[in-house]
Amino acid sequence: MASKLYADNTVRDFTKAVADPEGMPQGISVLAASAAGMTAIALRAALISKKERPEGTKDEQLEECIKVLELARGNMLYLMDDGIRAEQPYKKYAASDLTNTENVEHFQASLRVANTIPTDLMYKMQDLSRYLIYLAEEGSQEALDDTAIALQLCKSVLHGARAVILARAQKMTDDIFAMTIRREAEILFQETLPKIDAALDTVEERLKREDP
Repeated sequence: MASKLYADNTVRDFTKAVADPEGMPQGISVLAASAAGMTAIALRAALISKKERPEGTKDEQLEECIKVLELARGNMLYLMDDGIRAEQPYKKYAASDLTNTENVEHFQASLRVANTIPTDLMYKMQDLSRYLIYLAEEGSQEALDDTAIALQLCKSVLHGARAVILARAQKMTDDIFAMTIRREAEILFQETLPKIDAALDTVEERLKREDP
């Protein structure tokens, strides 16, 4: 499981690279990899649900769910690469002499660049969550555990991306921009997390065992 940059590497190689404090990739690429896993397990749940539909019937909402999740799965792998590219200027200028005015300006610019991918991830998780909610409510009983995993991964990516945004905002000298990106993340949280939690409750309810 790797992006284009890691096409010939194994998961073992990727995790080893992540663990290197001096190396790349970093946390954003891990979040993108988690999001790719989320879309993959959700797609599995959707395809299991499709197999259970009566022959000759077509569920347009389910078909849309499958199409969107398949496209998103590939997109998240590209974001693993994009995360590396977005972090490189930040890593470079964070290690530079920040008593130099020009370096400070480059560093501040790099913070904005580094913020683009976690923000993109948060919006993508919000968009994809509605398909996970659909699977929680209408998907196969046999795939509810996969759906629950997808919902929990979606929450984790949202939390992780928000943490990256907060870390970048803390270092910004532009107070208004920093406040804006923090508030943007909070609004996404307020709009999305309660719906995911409600979907998880739905899964729990559907998985209740009938007492004899």
